[in-house]
Amino acid sequence: MLLQAGFRATIVFFLFSLSACLAWAQEGLYEKMMRLAQENNPEAQYHVGMFLNNGIDVTKNPRQAFEWFQKSARNGDVLAAYKVGCYLAGQFEGIVPLDPVLALDYMLKAAKAGYSLAQLDVASAYWKRKDYTNAVHWTRAAAAQGEPKALYNLAVSYKEGEGVAKDKTLTYSYFKLAKLLSEGKISPNAQVSLDEMKASMSAKEFEAAEQFVAQWKSEPSALTLQAKAGLQRAKGLVQAM
Repeated sequence: MLLQAGFRATIVFFLFSLSACLAWAQEGLYEKMMRLAQENNPEAQYHVGMFLNNGIDVTKNPRQAFEWFQKSARNGDVLAAYKVGCYLAGQFEGIVPLDPVLALDYMLKAAKAGYSLAQLDVASAYWKRKDYTNAVHWTRAAAAQGEPKALYNLAVSYKEGEGVAKDKTLTYSYFKLAKLLSEGKISPNAQVSLDEMKASMSAKEFEAAEQFVAQWKSEPSALTLQAKAGLQRAKGLVQAM
């Protein structure tokens, strides 16, 4: 009798466990991530914000997204801090009052941690303030990670002499790299611009520029790669539960 009772208890426990597993498997990614977020997991809170921000597996809701980004940022997630900064800078007009100063503070947290998009936006904020020293610093940081817009902005800087000394070699180099990374090739229009630059360069300057381009390679940070992993990173997080 005791054996039979124990056997029945084992079966009941097994069925209960199986039922729970099936329920978990049937839940959507958003629901699973929300479970983690409610347990105060900073990265999960960030992903919940991104799901709501972009309408992934849930109806898009920027106001709720911002709240989750705030929670995550308070818990130390720098990618969430970047998103808070984006909202304060006006990404979704009307959700929160604009605050460029506070937006920059939040974005700087992610920029200093190595996130290329944050570095690009921080640079943009400094360009607008005509703070060329900081603008060039953060533009270089983003460009080193292969952000085409940052590479293009560096080309403009070296052409105009804003924050740096004018340099035809680096103007050509960064412009060509920007086009290669953004378009995958040099388009006819870009080639016209490059030919015009080449016409104003010495043979030595042109040779140095082509060598610079040939040897250059992007070095994305771990945080940038994590951010770009996006949905795959989110799926891995819930699978590890």
